[in-house]
Amino acid sequence: MNLKTISNKELLDRMGKLARTERKTTHLVLLHIVEIESRRIYAERGYDGMYSYLTKELGYSEGSAYRRLQSARLLKRHPEIASKIEDGSLKLSQLTQVQKCLQADRQKGHPVSEEKALEILRKLENQNSFQTQKTLSLELNHPIQTLELVKPQQDDSVCLEITFTAEQFAELIIFMPRSWRG
Repeated sequence: MNLKTISNKELLDRMGKLARTERKTTHLVLLHIVEIESRRIYAERGYDGMYSYLTKELGYSEGSAYRRLQSARLLKRHPEIASKIEDGSLKLSQLTQVQKCLQADRQKGHPVSEEKALEILRKLENQNSFQTQKTLSLELNHPIQTLELVKPQQDDSVCLEITFTAEQFAELIIFMPRSWRG
């Protein structure tokens, strides 16, 4: 297919349709994961879990398999978010973060109610990654992390992770590109 021969309008129209189709397909993939995991069909194929099936049998990367599996598990508990996945207002990365937070809270003995989880999912609609993390921290009352991490790298540069107060961040943000501002 030679895309160079079609008009800009047609190219953009095709891209929009492909994006909608991709979201619909992703939703269907998640539903299939839910059903395969529920029936434990992966075991019939010789896999110890759904993650192994997704990576070894279907060839998903580890990250892609993890996001799909976590998202599918959340979709199983909250089927009403299916339309939000299809229309793109909820992304796999957001669903993965929510599922991870909910699992952590359950493991700590502080399970989040299904109603509260749904309320959080509604608040996350159309948010970017930064906004999603902030909303999850606020809604789930996660403690403020003050970890400072310095990692040396092979070219003698240093990777630095640091926590700023809201006031410090407000002063720093004027020097940041708009895309980093959340």
